[in-house]
Amino acid sequence: MNHKAIQLRNVNVKEWVNAYCSGDYIGRNIWASNNNKNLYRLQKKRFQTNKPNSSKRMQIRECCIGAGGHIHYWNTSAPEIAEEIDDLIDSIRSSTK
Repeated sequence: MNHKAIQLRNVNVKEWVNAYCSGDYIGRNIWASNNNKNLYRLQKKRFQTNKPNSSKRMQIRECCIGAGGHIHYWNTSAPEIAEEIDDLIDSIRSSTK
């Protein structure tokens, strides 16, 4: 997907996290170029952080979590998803204290 197709000015969020499986036929990369040779390889770093969008100060992160399909984000084959959700919840809790 072309990152220019995403209209950030219409999105009112502080952080956007996109994780996808290499075999997912519906969910894929949003920000990374389709020409990236590492697009569907498991990332050694759990998430790659892109520069925040200066106009919205939004943090954008995405990565491939390895093999899997569209229905495998919520089972034991994708612990990265559970860890990321826990981190996001912890981040929200810390910012409201």
